[in-house]
Amino acid sequence: MQHYDNFPLFEIQIIKDIKEGREEEAFHAIYDCVRPHFIRWGQNKFSRFRFDDDFFQDAFQESAIMFREIVLQKPDFTLSIPLLAFMTEVMGKKWILKWLKKEGRITYIEPEDFTTYDKGVDSILDNMIDEEFEVESKNAIEKNMAILKNKALQCYRLLKYIFYENRSVEEICQLMPYKNPQVVAVKKFICLEFIKRLL
Repeated sequence: MQHYDNFPLFEIQIIKDIKEGREEEAFHAIYDCVRPHFIRWGQNKFSRFRFDDDFFQDAFQESAIMFREIVLQKPDFTLSIPLLAFMTEVMGKKWILKWLKKEGRITYIEPEDFTTYDKGVDSILDNMIDEEFEVESKNAIEKNMAILKNKALQCYRLLKYIFYENRSVEEICQLMPYKNPQVVAVKKFICLEFIKRLL
């Protein structure tokens, strides 16, 4: 990796390597040279949120992936600011702020909170981050719906046995996977509370 020792040739060579399919070499250089500074930047910039190092490792990784996508999607892409500034203030900050909003840790983001680069790059970044979070939200909704459906089905069966079929607790223990009458009583209470919340 000797050709990375000369700055700013370092950044030019990284972009060239990504474009020419030598991504592993480029990513090694990005990880070695940018990651420690990125994590320190994140800890200082977002200290009030008390994130651990793992969060900024994730944010760095997302920024590295987005950098690769930008280089590949924009054949004429060049850096007009240092790579570290691009990965922190442009990509990292945008990803972290949108993550905070998605998680409800902040309620809004002012346009001036983002560091703009150019319309093409900003548009690619926005699309990538929004698509990633949209997929995450969709997966979370689908998972929650599956849990809700399963819980609703169990409650439906239990309450049907109790209120419509007037079955005894012993019968319910045999029909459903409950060990004893106390479990049935607890499940009945949970199901009634669950229905109240839905109404």
